[in-house]
Amino acid sequence: MEVINQMTVVGVGLIGGSLARAFRKQRLCKTIVGVDINAEVIKKALQFKVIDQGTLDLKEGVRDADLIILAVPVGVIGTVLKEIKTYIKQSAWILDVGSTKSDIIKQAEEYLKDRPDLVFVGGHPMAGSEKAGVEWSDPYLFQGAPFILIPLAKNPRSEVLQLSQWLERIGARVVIMDHEQHDLQVGYVSHLPHLVAAALVNVLSRNFTNINEVLSLSGGGFKDTTRIAASQPNIWIDIFSSNRQKLKKILDHFLEELIEVKKMLSRDDREGLFEYFSKARQIRTEFFEEEK
Repeated sequence: MEVINQMTVVGVGLIGGSLARAFRKQRLCKTIVGVDINAEVIKKALQFKVIDQGTLDLKEGVRDADLIILAVPVGVIGTVLKEIKTYIKQSAWILDVGSTKSDIIKQAEEYLKDRPDLVFVGGHPMAGSEKAGVEWSDPYLFQGAPFILIPLAKNPRSEVLQLSQWLERIGARVVIMDHEQHDLQVGYVSHLPHLVAAALVNVLSRNFTNINEVLSLSGGGFKDTTRIAASQPNIWIDIFSSNRQKLKKILDHFLEELIEVKKMLSRDDREGLFEYFSKARQIRTEFFEEEK
């Protein structure tokens, strides 16, 4: 398997740091360079040996990179790509790890049309944590997790295959799809659950003066369901904004579910409720049992 001479991670946080550590552990690259706007982040990344070198200078950081990981917020990926395209070496790989893909793919097609030598692949690792920061980075974060790839139409098949092999080496399960399919499906299984988690917490705060008293009664179900509500809000603003058209349709479907349950409660439809919960139990149990 080809070994990367230099991998540059732009945005050395949880995901960027975890990718750096995973690639290092599998000896997939010789040198890892970290780029961040925060000097303290670079200092921590060097201290934890996540990176070999660090810089605040974006152009300098990517100049000699063979593989560039764009692990910055969704809303600035296009801006960063546009800024660095002139300085990237011939035939380098670029992988972003944003949680939405349609806008990013369109930006990449536009900004890189005069750099046909570059291999840009949209990526989204379906792994993470409500924690943030390089100090929480984990080389095993991607073990068994789907890593979605959205190649540009112009990408050589062999180059995408090489990137897939590196990701499989760090334990990820590579899934290739188009950006529209990604944003719809991930909207259901990632973005909607985050909204539900936030709504569960906020509905308590709106209906109880002493929210701590109510939370003290919560068991594992509430804690597990709302864990992701502790994620950084600024990250999710970008995600929801960029996927807003898909999310509006998804929310319409979700509201239909809630309205149907409310109707069953109004008529005390015990059989309907039983079927509703039984169907959900069966689907979830069968899928996750098959995964084991």
